[in-house]
Amino acid sequence: MPAFREVHVGFDGTRAFYASGMYAAPEMGVYGGWLANEDSFAAGQVFFNERKDIALLFSGECFVDPETGAELKRKGLELGEAAGSWLVHFYEEQGDRFFEKLNGLFSGLLIDKRRNRAFLFNDRYGIERIYYYEADGEFYFASEAKALLRILPKLRQFDDEGVVQYLAFGCTLEWRTLFKDIQLLPGGSAWSFENGKCQKRRYFSPETWEAQPVLTAERFESEFQETFKRILPRYFESESKIGVSLTGGLDTRMIMACRPDSARDLVCYTFSGEKDLTLDDRLAAQVARSCGLSHRLLRIGSDFFSDFAAHADRTVYLTDGCFGILGAHETYFNAQARRLAPMRLTGNFGSEVLR
Repeated sequence: MPAFREVHVGFDGTRAFYASGMYAAPEMGVYGGWLANEDSFAAGQVFFNERKDIALLFSGECFVDPETGAELKRKGLELGEAAGSWLVHFYEEQGDRFFEKLNGLFSGLLIDKRRNRAFLFNDRYGIERIYYYEADGEFYFASEAKALLRILPKLRQFDDEGVVQYLAFGCTLEWRTLFKDIQLLPGGSAWSFENGKCQKRRYFSPETWEAQPVLTAERFESEFQETFKRILPRYFESESKIGVSLTGGLDTRMIMACRPDSARDLVCYTFSGEKDLTLDDRLAAQVARSCGLSHRLLRIGSDFFSDFAAHADRTVYLTDGCFGILGAHETYFNAQARRLAPMRLTGNFGSEVLR
């Protein structure tokens, strides 16, 4: 089955924001589909090598560093126009060590017809989720639990232990989910499928990093600055307009201070209340102004409260139950942000981590 691609009309009915497609290797019993933001890192898939005997379906972002890109080109490999096309060539170069060499948040399905083997993999901490169900020699997986519930009605019941954990801790623990017999792929996994058998292995364990020598405060600061400045510009490489969600926190101020000179067409905004100004509002406006950029407040409106039940229901649905009524404002605000820019760049827990 050849790769298939289509474009979907956005929720506002006026413009497309998603591209999707399917790819299958029936001779291997492997079938997959994908969905991505138009013009995003993953929108150029399916990613192939020149002979098209290796295919990659990918979610997330793994930008090539200049040194790796140059090395692949020296070896005569064509990286292609799509941002993620280098990944397949990197797999050809690295083999099974490919997964541990990746840096970013990601999940993917790699189909190697030469070896008659497929790999299902994710990032080191499983932030890019993969839900799965296996029984009777069949294996189903998806980035959202609702996809599995749609095609497997027998799974539409709660997992009692998962619900108890959620009520006690605000999340399920380890790789359990809220749904009976649906589990999460553990972080740092590279599960291989060959001749109807699944070999489950992890390419990474946190102990690997935890066992490294402790850095002095001075060396940590120096290496952190070098790494941050080297990695950050990759996240501004987008054909779509980028919105920067500013707060008064250290993380977004660091992003703005280290943004590349080429990042000029940005829109800055801050999520805010119905009226008045918060500390985030005031500091974010100052940061944007010092960078020569405009700044907007995205306020929560009366419609959020009058339609709260609908917002809560939609939040639960979109997040597979991971967010409840306390997270309903997130989907409300992000819908506003998307009308300003399809891509949102922000920081999370920067102050807490560095503290």
